[in-house]
Amino acid sequence: MALKINNSVYTADRGESNDCAVRAFATAACVPYETVRVALEREGRKPGRGTPWRALNEVAAQLAPGAVRETLDWD
Repeated sequence: MALKINNSVYTADRGESNDCAVRAFATAACVPYETVRVALEREGRKPGRGTPWRALNEVAAQLAPGAVRETLDWD
């Protein structure tokens, strides 16, 4: 079995670091990187600074409403 990951937008292309949550969410939810990045920034993510759990939970509810998820409250 082969796993194909469409990761057409790379961190190096944007000059941004510390965007692992954006890339992971985009890959897991099959949502474009840019869509996830913009949604997370609207919820409080700062470029290059990491992603608050609250923002991930809010964006998951918006972009993947039927997904099973656990709410983690580590902020």
